[in-house]
Amino acid sequence: MKTSLRTLAPALFLLAACAPAIGTAQTPAQQPQQEVRYVTVSKFAMPQDTTQRRLLMMAIDSVMVPQARMDPNVLSYRLLTHNWGANSSDILIMAEYPNWAAIEAECTACVQWVQSKTPAAGTPERARWDAMGAAFQRAYEGHSDEIYSAQMRRAKQ
Repeated sequence: MKTSLRTLAPALFLLAACAPAIGTAQTPAQQPQQEVRYVTVSKFAMPQDTTQRRLLMMAIDSVMVPQARMDPNVLSYRLLTHNWGANSSDILIMAEYPNWAAIEAECTACVQWVQSKTPAAGTPERARWDAMGAAFQRAYEGHSDEIYSAQMRRAKQ
């Protein structure tokens, strides 16, 4: 096959256009660090039973949300319930973190909070606490977990 200047023209144009950038390309060490945040998403179904639904939401509101709010590793926390679209009873729990390590970082304040808030065994408060925990475990049994990353240069803040 004979190559002519006409068939090489597009390649030559690209080479000429890119030549200035080739000499100034930054190595990964020279490139500015892009801010990335990580978002964990847990998805599970809302119980159809009214009592179980109420206990589940009590567990989320009185145990999970306070811990997320006090956790210094969590930048933002959202509980989303399904409102419109396909017939769904999904609940999404989304937590945003500044980096990957923060996802698994310990929250000492959270551990202390749970220890101080857990009612004494044999009390009516402990029975309710345990019922909330059991309702959460039943709902969470078939959950899914995902971790997403977000380039903050593409975010509206």
